[in-house]
Amino acid sequence: MAFLSVFGASLVIILHSVSGQNLCGYPNAPNPSFFEVFENETQGYVIGLLGVYGNNSEVTLTQKNSNEYVGFNSTTRQVYLLQDLQPWIDSLPDPKRYLPMDLSIACTVIAMPSQKETTIKVSVDVVDINNKAPLFINTPYATNVSELTPVGHVIYTQIEASDDDYSFPNNFVFYTIEKSSYSDYLTIPNKYEGSVILAQPLDYRQVTSFAVTILAQDQGEIPGALNSSATFWVHVIDEDNLNPEFSGNPYSAEVLYTANVGTVLNIEPNAIEAVDQDLGINSPVFYSIDYGSDGYFAIENSTGVVSTSKRLIKGQQFFMLIKATETPNMDRYTLTSLHVSVKGFNDNAPTFDLSEYAIDAMENLPVGSTVLRVSATDPDGDDLTYRLLNLDKAADFEMSIDGFLLIRNILDFTAKRFYKLEVEVFDGLHTGVTTTIAVTVSNANRRNPVFSQSTYSFYAAREDHSHVGTVAAVDSAESQVNYTLLSLRDFFEIDQSGEIFTVRAMQDLVRSDYELSVLACNQGNQLLGEPRCSAAEVVVTLSDLPPVFDASVYKAEVLETAPVGTTVARLVATDPSGDELHYRLLDSDTLTDFKLTDSGHLVTSATLSSTKQKFYNFTVEVSDGAELDFTSLQVTVLSTNRANPVFSQPAYTFTAARTDDAVIGHIEAFNSAGGHISYRLNSYERYFAVTNKGDIYTKKIMQVLLSSSWELSVSACSRGQSKLEEDERCTATAITVEFPTIQPKFEVHVYTVDIVELIPVGVTILRVSALSPLPVRRVPGGKMWLACAWM
Repeated sequence: MAFLSVFGASLVIILHSVSGQNLCGYPNAPNPSFFEVFENETQGYVIGLLGVYGNNSEVTLTQKNSNEYVGFNSTTRQVYLLQDLQPWIDSLPDPKRYLPMDLSIACTVIAMPSQKETTIKVSVDVVDINNKAPLFINTPYATNVSELTPVGHVIYTQIEASDDDYSFPNNFVFYTIEKSSYSDYLTIPNKYEGSVILAQPLDYRQVTSFAVTILAQDQGEIPGALNSSATFWVHVIDEDNLNPEFSGNPYSAEVLYTANVGTVLNIEPNAIEAVDQDLGINSPVFYSIDYGSDGYFAIENSTGVVSTSKRLIKGQQFFMLIKATETPNMDRYTLTSLHVSVKGFNDNAPTFDLSEYAIDAMENLPVGSTVLRVSATDPDGDDLTYRLLNLDKAADFEMSIDGFLLIRNILDFTAKRFYKLEVEVFDGLHTGVTTTIAVTVSNANRRNPVFSQSTYSFYAAREDHSHVGTVAAVDSAESQVNYTLLSLRDFFEIDQSGEIFTVRAMQDLVRSDYELSVLACNQGNQLLGEPRCSAAEVVVTLSDLPPVFDASVYKAEVLETAPVGTTVARLVATDPSGDELHYRLLDSDTLTDFKLTDSGHLVTSATLSSTKQKFYNFTVEVSDGAELDFTSLQVTVLSTNRANPVFSQPAYTFTAARTDDAVIGHIEAFNSAGGHISYRLNSYERYFAVTNKGDIYTKKIMQVLLSSSWELSVSACSRGQSKLEEDERCTATAITVEFPTIQPKFEVHVYTVDIVELIPVGVTILRVSALSPLPVRRVPGGKMWLACAWM
């Protein structure tokens, strides 16, 4: 036993020595001593120390069995590796079957050689580490998928990977698809199974095959997860779901009417050809004329070559429908058109209808206008085109291929008054066929009148039929100028001398400035063309309209308890001209309690009191900078029920006769806010009452009151503001009512009684009685009895 003292406290420590019977014992006996070692540890690695009671001078330890991979040092008591574990673990088909490894250690107590030795079981387990990545099985992976496969369909189920780590979670594998250009087409819904489904529709024309990377990853934690990858190829199968398509559409051809039967047509823009859009199938196509040949043409079924099948007539037009059909699927086909024109020989040159054309053109014709059309005749019926030859002299004109002469640039009578143009017609063979066009430019009304000013500014009063101002415009041709007002014609007018006047309703025009548009036009005629006009802007400034308050009188209420800065009222004025408005109070003597913001908000500027001042009257001014308007503002300060009523004295005493319906006294209470006071009796309402004016009076049964002094309680209450939903506030006081005392009277003034001298004590000898002056009240009779013996 040991005794330890620390800072006055003591601790008893009892020490037990290991007795002979505990030697060779070990922790957790008799269970085996258990050790773990990672599979990648190498020869000589100390797995652990065998904990046995007793040192080497007390016990002897001996390994009883041998193990190829684990050894025991009896001196140091170390359990250690005899060789590397990894090669051995990797060679086992199922390492768990061979684990754990066991050793038997014999322990003998040296001091007791005759005692039976103790056998200690040592169990060593090998811990799997995640040092093997998953390996895909049965690679490569590939499948064929129809482009018509619906989304959500399972397209492959054979993706599988194994992990040679022998314990969970090192060998637990899940699968994902690595993000790539084609990964959105596929998905693996259950990551623990290798089933792949189609996530997006396929189209053979967009993608014929693609590959994605499948990742297999284990869930190892020591030292971490490992993964491997495999390529998964998807080959798209083209299905016959598209019609064939022509390479050119529409088609056209020309053929001479003299063409022999069997002549092959030269078709534009290219030879007739159709191909199957299902490129992976590429079905053969055969051709037919579905409509419009009338027996004059035939088509070769396999090539699409069109040829004549009988003699043609000059000028014939054929509009045929060509059909291309897939074989063997006859439901897949497409249609196109073929226009064939039958032409004749170009033996004759065309001739113009006139050898010379003449035309007058106004100089104000807009660009693009048609001046005239030339025409020519071709006996062979050939298509004709027209063009200008002397382009250097015809820069202001252009000619369409079908013979229309058009204005290319604005003509100017003062710059050039005459053009002589040469035109050629062409039939595809013959050249040099020409005619002339003589164009005379006519003067036009091309110049607008000119105002003396581009902008006029006038000031006008808001009066009907008053003169505003005068505008003036001059025409260079000295033509008469007419004036027209284009805007605000309900309020203004202009005469033909340019004088502008107001018309009516000037007060309806709320703005100050108005912009008028005045049009000045000269007189056109049939030769010169339409009238020419100019416009000028006229700015009319009207006298300003004053602002107007929305109300002639404003009324507002405010609580006396409202904090400083409370908005009491908003005054609103309207300015017809939209000018900025400014508000102010004109009552300077009352400005200490209120102030008016520039925007018209009346706010408190001091603490208010209804007892000090209950009503305020203001005059308010609004200004737009030039004009004014005024209004009145009445503000009522609302009292709040903030204090209880106060009686004129703390208690009242009244002396009264016993008379019914008689006033016996008056009480009075005051409210600091000056509000109405009401009174109510709190006790003895059967005998007394109080009026709203404070009069205390008796009721009709005073004679039944025996007591001469009565203590009443009366409350005085002030009503709260109903709009504030305030409760009433009350004060109670005491009232003493004193009545005269009335003594009862004996019915007999003197009572005489004879008693026997030997009468026993306690015998009643007399009954006395008295009367009360109150109605129907009798004082109960009293008994007198003998309290002592008479001698």
